[in-house]
Amino acid sequence: MANQVEDRRRVYLACRAIFVGQKAELRKAKKVREEIERWPQVLRLLTRGLSIENVVEILRDLLAQNIFKSERKAKAAFPDLFYSPPEQEVKREASEIDAAKSTAEVLDEVASEAHEDAECNNQVEEDVPKQNGEVLGKSEQVNTHSETEPPVTEQAIPEPLASTPIPTPTSLPLSLPSLYPTYIPYKAQHIILTEAQRMLEESCFEFTKKHMPALLETTGLDCASSLELTKWTRLLAKMADEMPETAFNLGTTPLKEVLFSTDKLRHSAVHRVPMTARGIKDQLRSATALAFTLGDHRHTTQLEEICYELDNKVQAMELNKNALVHSTTAELQDIQRRREELDKLEKEVLANMVKSDQKNRGFIGALLEDSVGRILEGKTEMGTDEEYKIEEDEEEFSECHTSNR
Repeated sequence: MANQVEDRRRVYLACRAIFVGQKAELRKAKKVREEIERWPQVLRLLTRGLSIENVVEILRDLLAQNIFKSERKAKAAFPDLFYSPPEQEVKREASEIDAAKSTAEVLDEVASEAHEDAECNNQVEEDVPKQNGEVLGKSEQVNTHSETEPPVTEQAIPEPLASTPIPTPTSLPLSLPSLYPTYIPYKAQHIILTEAQRMLEESCFEFTKKHMPALLETTGLDCASSLELTKWTRLLAKMADEMPETAFNLGTTPLKEVLFSTDKLRHSAVHRVPMTARGIKDQLRSATALAFTLGDHRHTTQLEEICYELDNKVQAMELNKNALVHSTTAELQDIQRRREELDKLEKEVLANMVKSDQKNRGFIGALLEDSVGRILEGKTEMGTDEEYKIEEDEEEFSECHTSNR
């Protein structure tokens, strides 16, 4: 029974990030097997102790019980995966805050360096209200793109991994390395942020095309890529007063705050700044808010789905971190127990060595006492040998005399 529970726990932990959304509705063995076989790295991990048939059977059972869909049911089935000791949570939150501060410093530096580039767009914005029919020159249009901007210096980028150790959940003499804050691979981060930036640029272009078509004609902005995101948002912020109030889907957040909240997303994408998973989620929320404000329901939905997927995958990562902490702690405790046993055995071996030496010393002392006593009595070792020889000769003579009779 214990093995079955552990096997189910292993399968859930390895596959939690896979069977989400519509995939959590799978029930047929063939479909479940096809999905798990798409991820050979996971399958190899699970089939070290289980057959593929066992894995599929466990997955079908977990899916049937909606354990992948319901966090409440997952917590009831595997409570240890969702538990983090309070001291670990404190350390985790501190590491997230430190990482956020470090990233904010980098982005502030990037923003200040890009301020002059933003000022270069003033000519475009000043010409817009005049609507004098002038079209931007090709050289000016090229300068509005973001691809030519140099990346931030490497030394300014925060380290994606925390090196400060955190104490283990139990009182162990050793400390575990910190697994927080949570980062996703940079390739995935870059795809998410650049795609979000692209979608927002399209949102801005479509919004301008709908509400200010003359602006696009006078400026020569014929596609979403004609301006980078920060210049689109500044252009919309400047022209907002000339638009009807119904043009924007405004909530309680001021329009300019919604528009400019995506600056960090653009800077992170263009300057390759590593961000924590929490930071990426914050940027996606800002992107979703902007797309919604501009009335772009298609991109709003897509950004919400990306945010959901990111949140789900990060939760799976953090469950795995919890499992690693628990298993590593158990292994360290076992190592400590064995170390204590070896220390005890070492002391016993050393004590036995000393005890044996003392016994041997006592034996040698007894021999010496006997030897000294014999010497003082005039019984030397040599004399004793001669006595033994005389006794042997007498015995031989007696035997010969008896045989002659």
